[in-house]
Amino acid sequence: MKNILILILLFLSTHTFSQKIEVLYMNSHWNTRNDYEYLNKLQGAKIIKVDYEDQSPSVKQAIRSVPAIIILKDGRPIATWQADISMKLKVRYETVQEIIDNAKAPARRASTN
Repeated sequence: MKNILILILLFLSTHTFSQKIEVLYMNSHWNTRNDYEYLNKLQGAKIIKVDYEDQSPSVKQAIRSVPAIIILKDGRPIATWQADISMKLKVRYETVQEIIDNAKAPARRASTN
């Protein structure tokens, strides 16, 4: 019985303190030649690819140009990049990966000493 309680507590604490990081990648079928070439290199996050044309009008209003990358932490956006006038996404791989890594790191508490 004691082992079962320990397993349940371990599961609950892991689930409670885990943070879900996702990379939402949005592009259009007509713009695939401008796909973000580093998308599959990103680590530590679930990659979700969606087509712009399949989105609701409210989502389409929020996205001004494709391709676009939105990093979500527990379902909330924490960083967004969208293509420039050339229809290319010009964000360095290291920049995106750093945001993912920082989002996964536990929050630091301020010292009271």
